[in-house]
Amino acid sequence: MGVRTIPGTLIERYLDTVRIPVKVAETVAEKRGLETFNPTIPFDTLTGTLRERIGEALRDDALVERGRRTRLAADERTRALRLKLEAERVTEEAEARFDAKRQQAEKIELTAEQRAEQREREAEQRHQEQARKVEQEKARKKANARKAAQLQEERIARKERDERLEQLEVEEQALAQEEVALTTESEALRLEDAATKVKAARKSK
Repeated sequence: MGVRTIPGTLIERYLDTVRIPVKVAETVAEKRGLETFNPTIPFDTLTGTLRERIGEALRDDALVERGRRTRLAADERTRALRLKLEAERVTEEAEARFDAKRQQAEKIELTAEQRAEQREREAEQRHQEQARKVEQEKARKKANARKAAQLQEERIARKERDERLEQLEVEEQALAQEEVALTTESEALRLEDAATKVKAARKSK
C-alpha cells in the first residue's frame, strides 16, 4: 500500500462506517412499508462526489473511480425509484379508471335491471288491468243477458196474462149470452105454461 493510498483508504473506511446507520434507517423504513424513504441514495450521491473530489486532490485514481461508481449507482437508483413511483402512479390511475368504469358499468347494469323490473311491473299491471276489464265486460254481458232474459220472461208472462184475460172475457161473454138465452127460454116456457093454464081454466067453465 503506497503512501498516497493511505488517506484514500481511511476516507473509504470512514464513509463506509458513516453509511451504516443510514442503511439501517432505510432498512427499518422498508420493513415499515416506507419504500420511498431511501436516505442512502442522497448519501451515496454526496459521498460519491466527495470521493471523486478527494481522489482528484490526492491523485487517487481508485478513490475517484469508487466515487464515480457510487455516484452513478445512486443516480441509477434515483432513476429506478422515479420510474417505480411513476409506474405506481400510472397503475393507481389505471386502477382508479378501471374502478370508475366498473362502477359506471355496475350502475348501468343496475339501472338496466331496474328498468327491466319496472317494465315487468308495468306489463303485469297492464295484464291485470286488461284481465279486470275482461272480467268487467263478462259481468256486464252476463248482467245484460240476465236483464234481457228477465224482460223476455216478463213479456211472455204479460202476453200470456193478456191472452188469458182475453180468453176469460170471451168465456164471460159466452156465459152471459148463454145465461140470457136460458132466461129467455125459461120466460118463454113460463108464459107458455101460464097460457096453457088459462086455456084449461076457460074450458072447464
